[in-house]
Amino acid sequence: MLRIEWLKLKRYKPFWVLMTLYPLCLFGLLFLVAGSIDGLMAKTQKIQSVENLTAFRFPEVWTTVTWTASWFHFLPCVLILFTVCGEFENRTHRQNLLDGWSRLQFFLSKVLVTLGVTASSVFWVALLAVLLGATHNSTPGLDGSQTLLFFLEQCLVYNFFALSLGFLLRRGILSLAVFLVYSVSFEFILFGFFSFWVPHLDFYAPLRVANQLLPFPLWSEAAKKLTPGAPSIEVLHAFAVGYLLLFVGLSWWRYRRSDL
Repeated sequence: MLRIEWLKLKRYKPFWVLMTLYPLCLFGLLFLVAGSIDGLMAKTQKIQSVENLTAFRFPEVWTTVTWTASWFHFLPCVLILFTVCGEFENRTHRQNLLDGWSRLQFFLSKVLVTLGVTASSVFWVALLAVLLGATHNSTPGLDGSQTLLFFLEQCLVYNFFALSLGFLLRRGILSLAVFLVYSVSFEFILFGFFSFWVPHLDFYAPLRVANQLLPFPLWSEAAKKLTPGAPSIEVLHAFAVGYLLLFVGLSWWRYRRSDL
């Protein structure tokens, strides 16, 4: 299945554009920010070395990079949306079934592509963290790297949400519009509205659950007190897994019941 999916993707220009944009944007932004802060600290504090810039040294660099990368989830999601919707818009999913695939095999092929895109994102984030930490005179270590696992979980929630939209709506532009509107504002409005009747419900919205896995690196205990009712990390993990199962189940249900 992966071989056939690769044959489809290797000639698909948006695939290469989006897969290239992700590391370019991430590396460019963080190295630019790190370089700017290095220069500012050197001027204002007369620091000739970057050793004191803890945000980009191990173990803090793991948190810095993963939190920053969480703002770029839309790029892999757009790729997944266009990959899935393109099959339906071009009717190539029918050809797969005519060639002998079952519906389950086609569905699993898209799940594998989603997992591959997720793995690629995690790889680039891990590589960037190591490079930034090394260039700031710190020794690479696994201390603090658990945030990379949280980032993986966050990626999975976003990417499988995109996968479910692709199977539910089947139109690239429509799916992209719904994804952007929902992620930017509609989720906040919808869950915020129902929070008047169910207190703290907004903390359990799908994408907000994923976002809470990686809070702002400088988030202090004092700031946490400003959000009473926020779920614990264990509860967030449980809800993230639940949403992943929901998204996969919805996608399969929609595809299994739909007409060709």
